[in-house]
Amino acid sequence: MPFPLILAGFVAFWCFISWLIAAMGWTYLAARYRTDAPAAAGSRLFSGGLVGGGMYRGTLIVGIQPDGLRLSVLFPFRVGHPPVLVPWSEFTDVREKKAWDGREAEFRIGTPRATTVTLYGRTGDAVRDALARSRA
Repeated sequence: MPFPLILAGFVAFWCFISWLIAAMGWTYLAARYRTDAPAAAGSRLFSGGLVGGGMYRGTLIVGIQPDGLRLSVLFPFRVGHPPVLVPWSEFTDVREKKAWDGREAEFRIGTPRATTVTLYGRTGDAVRDALARSRA
């Protein structure tokens, strides 16, 4: 089989899998909170977490901004994942959870609920603290 066909097949499969992961939760966020605004300085690269049922191991870019939480995905995984900016006012609940490899912060977003976003470790702590400051 010629290399260009193999490469095209791999790229198509990669895009399909990325789109499928987005459909597990990111699509709901993007429908309400899609943004074209650039990310603020100081975004956390290579963060991990869950958006709905989609798992992102080190592929999230998390930006804590004055007007909300900005999420995007690293370039190779971006198909189906437009950047989103969730206003702090859209966070309805926060739950701290212990995980086998550390701690997690689960954020419920939207009324009615759009989805949940779970962030691991220090990134989850930083978002939880920023949310608390926005409500003070």
